Amino acid sequence: MTKVKGAYAVLRLYCEVPELKGKEIDTLADLLENGKEGVDIVTLLPANVAGFAQKIPEIWEIKHVSDAGRALTDAQIRKHIRTKVADYYDRLARGGATREGIPAIMSQVKLRFEVIAPNAINGTKDAIFKQVEAILKVEFPQLGRTGFRFSLSDVFVRAGNPLVTPLAVLPGSF
Repeated sequence: MTKVKGAYAVLRLYCEVPELKGKEIDTLADLLENGKEGVDIVTLLPANVAGFAQKIPEIWEIKHVSDAGRALTDAQIRKHIRTKVADYYDRLARGGATREGIPAIMSQVKLRFEVIAPNAINGTKDAIFKQVEAILKVEFPQLGRTGFRFSLSDVFVRAGNPLVTPLAVLPGSF
C-alpha cells in the first residue's frame, strides 16, 4: 500500500525522476523538514527467478539538496542497507527461500540513490558510488555473498527541474 499524503508528491517524483515511470510504487515516505527533503520509495519489480512468484524490491533514496557533494551521509546509507536490503535477505531466509534460490533473488534486488541539486557535477555520481561501495565492503560483506550487487548505474545525479523542484533547494537549505 502506498503511503503518501497526496497525488502531488507522486506526480512530482515522476517528473523529476523519470526512472520511476511505469514502476509499481509499494511505499513512499516524503520528509520535508527545516529546509531538507528526502524521499524514500520502494518499488516492486517482477521476479525473473523460476519458482519465485513474489515481486522483488527496488529501494530508492531520493534527496533534494542545495549541495550535491554533501547529499548522503554514511549513516543514511547504512540505514538503507540495514533496514531494506539486509532485512529483505533475512525475510527471504526465514520465509523458506531455498539456499540455491536466494542468490538469484538477491541479485535482482536494487538499491538506488538519486540526488537532485542545482550544482549536480560530474564527480558527484562517482563519489556517491565509492561511498556506498566502501560501506558495503567494510560493514556488509555478507550481502555480496548473498548475490546482492551495487553498481554505478544505481546512482543518479541531476539538476533539479525548476518547474517541479521543491522549495528545499532554494538558498538557505542544507
